Amino acid sequence: MTAIGFSLPSQKALSALRIIDRDLAATERMIATGKEVAEPADNPYRYTTAMRLRGDATTAQTIADSLSLSASTLAVGASAAEQVQSLLGEIETLIASAEASGANRTAIQTDIDNIVDQISSVVTSARFNSVNLLSGSDPYRVFAGLTATDNGSPAVQTLTFARADLTQSAGTTGTGKTSGEAGAVHAGSGLFSDSATTSVADSSSGSVTFASGAVEAGDIYTLTLGGETARYRAVAGDTADSVAATLGNRLSGLVGTGITVAVASNVVTVTNASGGSLTLSATANAGAAGGGLEDLAQLNVGSSDAALSALADIEGLIDLADRAVASLGSAQSRIGAQQTLLEDIAGQYEAGAAALTDADLAEAAAKLQLLQARQALALEALEIANSAPSRLLSLFD
Repeated sequence: MTAIGFSLPSQKALSALRIIDRDLAATERMIATGKEVAEPADNPYRYTTAMRLRGDATTAQTIADSLSLSASTLAVGASAAEQVQSLLGEIETLIASAEASGANRTAIQTDIDNIVDQISSVVTSARFNSVNLLSGSDPYRVFAGLTATDNGSPAVQTLTFARADLTQSAGTTGTGKTSGEAGAVHAGSGLFSDSATTSVADSSSGSVTFASGAVEAGDIYTLTLGGETARYRAVAGDTADSVAATLGNRLSGLVGTGITVAVASNVVTVTNASGGSLTLSATANAGAAGGGLEDLAQLNVGSSDAALSALADIEGLIDLADRAVASLGSAQSRIGAQQTLLEDIAGQYEAGAAALTDADLAEAAAKLQLLQARQALALEALEIANSAPSRLLSLFD
């Protein structure tokens, strides 16, 4: 039935056109924004989940960016440690040249002192962002991320790095070690609290034993034979064996002809063939550790024997610098790995958020063409439906 006041075909055509127009507008917005879910009304669950993932991605990327500052701090420290390593090598070369007969040891000593000052300047300048990794002993801690505990609450993740103290600051000396402490030493079978003395007759041997146990950083040990004294301040990681080896090597460079110094584990043995009796004594004193390169100030090449002892000393200091370079290099690798991990995590979060909200533009473009065609057909249908009443009215003309 055709009516003038109300047309059901027109109403249906108009309703269909409205639906098509709504879908067309949504598709055009999807293409314009690239988002299938652009606001909570589109899909509340997907929208809020995506926003949370994007927040996590931003946090991870921010932490990764902040690690660049820590990476620069480590890079400055590592570069300075390498310079110190190189300068110590130059000192070793100078000491070796001082052992030669006729060497100008005064000039060589001046060159060594100048390099020692240069090392001090390098270490002092190794500061970035108010942090100097070549000074002090407190750990360097870096904020490296957020993790979740078993109950789901956030927890701070940190990376901790040991500093490589290459300063020349002097340590302090306290009282003697007490009997039975790790720092105790003994001559023959007599354990002593802070010192021991034994006589080494001609054509005989005498020994000093450093008691096994943990050696405390900062403790000072000495070995004296005749008028020559070797001194060593323990550093972190030292053992009775390493203390004995260091003092034995240093004493060996000081003694004259006819005397040999041998080290086996934690025992230093002196064999005397000098033609006279000698006194071997040892001390162990508690103390506070100084800088790792504290012994640089004691390098002396005033004689061939002194140069030999200095050579043993510098080898130990070079070993310390080598460990510092290796430690800082390892720390740089850890920071780099953490940055890469955080950047990958941020990328995964972003990908997850995109999967929830981003539109398939190829599909949207095809849908747009289809809706435009349907819109044209709907308009044609509406025009046809609207023409029916006018045809009815023409019957009354």
